[in-house]
Amino acid sequence: MSSEKFHEQIAVGAIFDPAVRLRPAWFIWSGRKVKVVRTNSVWSEREGTATLYHFSVTDGTDTFHLLMNCETQTWYLEEVNLSQ
Repeated sequence: MSSEKFHEQIAVGAIFDPAVRLRPAWFIWSGRKVKVVRTNSVWSEREGTATLYHFSVTDGTDTFHLLMNCETQTWYLEEVNLSQ
């Protein structure tokens, strides 16, 4: 498994579900739409006045670390773990 670190701003389609709260459903990376089939884990932290939500998600093959900055409403791709 190879891992690459990023801090690349991305577009994300998210679902706001009362039972689950916020969860990413898909995101655009390198010109392709990646469908999230499962959220592995979610955690949050504070950075100054901003709350940052971290999501470990998979498309069924690879694992992605997404970050959402609640203060700026901006999403980032932080890391990709390719199964190959």
